[in-house]
Amino acid sequence: MKILLLSCSTGEGHNHCALAVKEALDARGHETSFLDMLHMFGAPGPLSFDKILNRISTKAPDVFGMMYHAGAMYSATGVTSPVYMANIRHARQLNAFIRDNGYDAVVCSHLFPMETLTFLRRWERCEVKCCGILSDYTCIPFLAETDLDAYFLPHSEVRELCIQAGMPAEKLIVSGMPVAASAAATPCRCATRSAACRMKTRCCACYPAGTRRCGRRSRTLIMGRAC
Repeated sequence: MKILLLSCSTGEGHNHCALAVKEALDARGHETSFLDMLHMFGAPGPLSFDKILNRISTKAPDVFGMMYHAGAMYSATGVTSPVYMANIRHARQLNAFIRDNGYDAVVCSHLFPMETLTFLRRWERCEVKCCGILSDYTCIPFLAETDLDAYFLPHSEVRELCIQAGMPAEKLIVSGMPVAASAAATPCRCATRSAACRMKTRCCACYPAGTRRCGRRSRTLIMGRAC
């Protein structure tokens, strides 16, 4: 299959998630491309959205937290969001790019391209399979207004949150979060993990989550096979 992976540079966690999926698909013989949705159709200016968002989240995390909670309240109303409207600007260009390059599927690790693909599926002819990965580790505001074929989730608790938000349960797949092979192969550095490796049982690794949902740094426990 020929698969397009879309992310947005509003946080490196989104990019690394998509790149980890790309790595796994490439290893299985698929043809893949990774692109940043914010940079696909022209170079961003000095006041680009990703730069503004990064500046707010790092310099004024409390402000970002208030923005997040305001978004959650708006999302609960069920009214079409300004986020959806903002991301349909280049929808037809994206559709032409997908068609002209012969992609069979599109996988998104960020809300913005999910919103764009939702518009295409509703109002344009976009017949490729479209999937989303919840690289924010939670059901973020406005996610429920998207309409893709499937969503890959990090944990069953996130699935319950998505169902509560009104997302179809049959589209929600608990798969865990993708991690690059180089990270998964990192040698164990503590006695507990070393013992787990020797016993060939399950071990766990702690990686930066990359989420900004509360304006704080956070870490997420990712379960996986023993080293």
